[in-house]
Amino acid sequence: MVGLVGMQMNLKSDMNKLYCCYSVDLKNFLTSNGVRYELCALNPNNNRMFWAYLRCGLLDNLLSEWSNRK
Repeated sequence: MVGLVGMQMNLKSDMNKLYCCYSVDLKNFLTSNGVRYELCALNPNNNRMFWAYLRCGLLDNLLSEWSNRK
């Protein structure tokens, strides 16, 4: 049986596999470069839409490219 601490550790490791994007411009950039989001939802705390992506090498490279353009 997994204890509460083990569940919290699993949740943290699973969350590290996700990237949440709140920028329409960034979402469009990622989409135009072949990266698809897994989930689109509203944040219940601020009612802002976000897109959740699974982390991968391509996503990380594109996020770096996006940051370097700014």
